[in-house]
Amino acid sequence: MTDGILAKIKRLTGWTWEWNGRGFHIELGKRRRRLCNAWMAEPRFNGRAVTYSYMRTFVWKRAFGRFRLLPEREANPHTVILGASGYGKSTLLKTMIREIAGAGKPIVLFDGHSEHEALIEGLGGKAHDASRENINIFALDGLTISQRIEELANLLSDVYGLGYLQRVALNSALYYTYRKCVRDMNGSELSRVPTLRDLVGELSIFANNAKGAAERERLEHIRQRVASLQKCMPISSHVGMDGLASGINSFSLSGIQNTEAKVIYMHEAVKRLYGAMRGNQMERGIRLYIIIDESRFLLDNAGALLTSLVNEGRKFGYAIVIVTNSSAMLPKDIIANSATFIAFHINEPSEINYVASAIAKGDAFRANVVRGMLERLGINEAIVSGREGAVVVRTRAAKPPNGDGNGAAIVAKPANVSDEHEERVREISERLGGLHIRHYVNRRPGGPDIVAYAGGRIAIEYETGRKNFGETAAMIRDRSGAYSRTIVVVNDDHASRYAGLSGNRIEVLPFSRLGALSP
Repeated sequence: MTDGILAKIKRLTGWTWEWNGRGFHIELGKRRRRLCNAWMAEPRFNGRAVTYSYMRTFVWKRAFGRFRLLPEREANPHTVILGASGYGKSTLLKTMIREIAGAGKPIVLFDGHSEHEALIEGLGGKAHDASRENINIFALDGLTISQRIEELANLLSDVYGLGYLQRVALNSALYYTYRKCVRDMNGSELSRVPTLRDLVGELSIFANNAKGAAERERLEHIRQRVASLQKCMPISSHVGMDGLASGINSFSLSGIQNTEAKVIYMHEAVKRLYGAMRGNQMERGIRLYIIIDESRFLLDNAGALLTSLVNEGRKFGYAIVIVTNSSAMLPKDIIANSATFIAFHINEPSEINYVASAIAKGDAFRANVVRGMLERLGINEAIVSGREGAVVVRTRAAKPPNGDGNGAAIVAKPANVSDEHEERVREISERLGGLHIRHYVNRRPGGPDIVAYAGGRIAIEYETGRKNFGETAAMIRDRSGAYSRTIVVVNDDHASRYAGLSGNRIEVLPFSRLGALSP
């Protein structure tokens, strides 16, 4: 009897038993609130007496204990993380990467802004610079030549928006590109793998032999697009996809300035991972985590491929973690096949409605309560929707380094520094540590957030954009007298306001472009 009462109290208060330590789990942080059923009494006076009618509603009740994900126990172990910039997505992702790596699970990370390089290398992994280490899109990887030509023609046509006649011309150019590298076009062996340079040359031949101005212009349009892609995808070094299913690997994508090239790079990498997955035997458990941050580049042009990876991943031991600022572009199949949905604070009203409906499983009353909480979430607070329903969790801050051998020193946080400011300064310090740049985090009043030494003494500031702009601008300009350079890293929402400060040894950098930081 006592056990039954205790169980009921635990269920009503949101308290759960502590994890007993068995099996792989990912700890997210502390429970704060739990969405529960409730009944609201509405009084009515009928002229003689007051009566009450009861209506079902939902309320956020206080919850206790730690919140842990148990991906091995989920039917679909995939996770979607979304929310506005600056509210804790990157902090949570770093925590998850550490715990996944600590459990000995292989990771493939697509790092859209190159902000996780230092963490990956610190965990003993390999951070591949996508602007230097190419994925050869012409490699067959088990396909026949005709199949590869078909895939490449479809991919380039989709990315560059080619019309029917342009696609036909591209298909012919691809055919002759491969023909010069093989004897049997029906086979699957190449004397050498073609390159983008070969395709550009073939398109030039086609253009020179065009029958009219319209055909020549059509071919020249394609040639220019492929030539632009060639500049962004070097042929000097290639990433071997065979070893990615073991160990920890990341692809740093910020060095690829061309958006189309970034999409093609990610598409081809995911395509090869998908092909390798289909070649595996079906099994229980998770053999590889694929993390995509930021997923917008892939979803814009290759959402179907990512959807297929999510739909079939569990059968072959793949767990997918998708991080994005925009939820509206997520295909419904991805949301439906992801056991865990983690939503941080959202600013855009249409996004709030979409996310609230997804968390509430279409229940209008529940969605209304979730919508109100989404608007009130603070930094490092998120609604986690999973097997326990909807729970507000205060996510764990990533552990700061005690010293990385590069001169970084972190001391106690002053009381007047916001959580966002503290977290961003720590991430900038990690980035500098990954670049082996000597620096320290400054906690003394009046000084810059970070002082770095690289060709001089450099002041680095992080600005949330919440302080008075005039005072901040004057403070930044004053740094020029004591420092050889000043780098101002700004919250993305306020980057345009600070852009005018650039010049005279001052550089303004949006936080999303932190990967470009190289003092």
